Amino acid sequence: MKVFISWSGENTASHKIACTLREWLPCVINIIKPFVSSEDIQKGRRGLTIIEEQLRDSSFGIICVTKENYRASWLLFEAGALSCNPNKVPVVPFLFGLLPSDLTGSPLIQFQYTVNYSKESIKGLVESLNKECSDRGLQENLLNRTFEKWYPELELSLSSIKNEIHIPEEKPTEKMDIDRTILEEILEITRNNQKALSNTSVLSSESFSGRFIKPYEFIVEFETNKGCTTNEMIEITQEKTLSDVLDAIFYLLNGKVLAFSYLIEWILQDKNSGRNLVASAIQGFIPAHVLFKRDSIWTVRFLNVPYVTTIDENRRWYRN
Repeated sequence: MKVFISWSGENTASHKIACTLREWLPCVINIIKPFVSSEDIQKGRRGLTIIEEQLRDSSFGIICVTKENYRASWLLFEAGALSCNPNKVPVVPFLFGLLPSDLTGSPLIQFQYTVNYSKESIKGLVESLNKECSDRGLQENLLNRTFEKWYPELELSLSSIKNEIHIPEEKPTEKMDIDRTILEEILEITRNNQKALSNTSVLSSESFSGRFIKPYEFIVEFETNKGCTTNEMIEITQEKTLSDVLDAIFYLLNGKVLAFSYLIEWILQDKNSGRNLVASAIQGFIPAHVLFKRDSIWTVRFLNVPYVTTIDENRRWYRN
């Protein structure tokens, strides 16, 4: 099974972790074939082409995230490419030297993360990988034995990286427990919503999708590179999702923001109500016609810092 391990920054903690996982994971589950771009692209070959192939063909993605790179555009690009894979590839951020609450406002918060200081969390990652191997995976008792055998080696390697870059030891605190509880509640709402939306009976019901709609348009307003304000029309059809609309607006912005940077570099605001559109985790599942009404006007706001969502804002869209 191909596993894409994403990192950013040459000779950084993120890179070292990626290389460590590349060596360690096949020791636990030997059919895993990790890919780390710095190690697995032969000299003379076109790197971007190989990376594109791996993003398309991999069955699992691990994103090595540190305080230095959690906003790196390349890391977010690879995470987005993996999550948009038609095969619905699981994506797991591997957090090193930062807390889950540090990802607030980042698209990475939508994924079920693994934290380096928790043996239980790392075992959960291994179990998820083994599950994706299907009938080629290890039996539970064998997986437990191999994990217990090889975990001390991983722990030693991660400690060495932490000491090398002088990251202080992080222990769970009361604040961390509160933050984690909040984030886990949001993620649980997301997972439940995704399960419900994947049910064909729910998708076909009038209570969710409504009756068939005819195509219509709404207005998006934004500032151009020349400093002028312009209005563009976005077409809404029955099949379009929120993710499709955000992609269309991204291309209209013509380089003013990076890919996969919604809620980081820009946000949409309903011009009539002044309400921001905060829905990061299930963009691909929300029908666009639920949010964007005929002839409504939405303004693009450019952000200097990532937008920090509140619990109420997240829940608002999950309840639709």
